[in-house]
Amino acid sequence: MKFIYSEWNEQLYQALKDLSDLMAIYHYLLMRMNGDVEETLRLMERLQQQGVLDEKYDLEQFKDMLKNSEMVHQTQQGLKLSPKGERGLRKDAFNQIFERMKASGKGNHPLPYEGAALKNPARKT
Repeated sequence: MKFIYSEWNEQLYQALKDLSDLMAIYHYLLMRMNGDVEETLRLMERLQQQGVLDEKYDLEQFKDMLKNSEMVHQTQQGLKLSPKGERGLRKDAFNQIFERMKASGKGNHPLPYEGAALKNPARKT
């Protein structure tokens, strides 16, 4: 595998981090709004007006990015999640679930019988 190293671009890094943060907020709110894209974007605008969501986020640009990346599509009723957007939302929800799970111990728990190859003595065949 070949790696090409170049100069660190802090501006690009910050833009990608901001987009990632904004996408996480969007997915979180979208789940709470039962997948209603229009209501989620309106809530994000209200949160920004109230100072909860940082002013550095350009929500119009974010909305355009959602459309251009085909995560949402325009219908007569407004913006709706596309299949690609639904997959992204499911993936994010799945990751949140498993992120919170912690590895348990080594399994040190009693069993009525040992080993996968041994037959269960309590079970009659």
